[in-house]
Amino acid sequence: MPAEPKDSQVSVRLPSDLKERMETYAELTGRTKSHVAMEALSEYLAWRVPQIEDLKQAIAAADRGEFATDAEVEATMSRFAPTPSATSRSRKGPTKATERTQPARGRASKRP
Repeated sequence: MPAEPKDSQVSVRLPSDLKERMETYAELTGRTKSHVAMEALSEYLAWRVPQIEDLKQAIAAADRGEFATDAEVEATMSRFAPTPSATSRSRKGPTKATERTQPARGRASKRP
């Protein structure tokens, strides 16, 4: 039967404010500082490592000359561009809802 993996010890220097926040969190949750540090590092690395791997793959693809065509870029960007109705609405001024909740500029509010 293989031996169980052993935990490793790591020393880390922390700014005092971060250490205090870690201690506060540990006290509030009833966890040890080691558990809090392990949980935080695990969560951070769970998203950060794949992000860096994806970035390195994208750089390698760019170095190989694998770029999106102009048409592909335009198609993607058009999905995020504001629709004509959204832009025309923002140019017309306040909506009826904002007219009721916000006093007109330059006029005093009629509050008692």
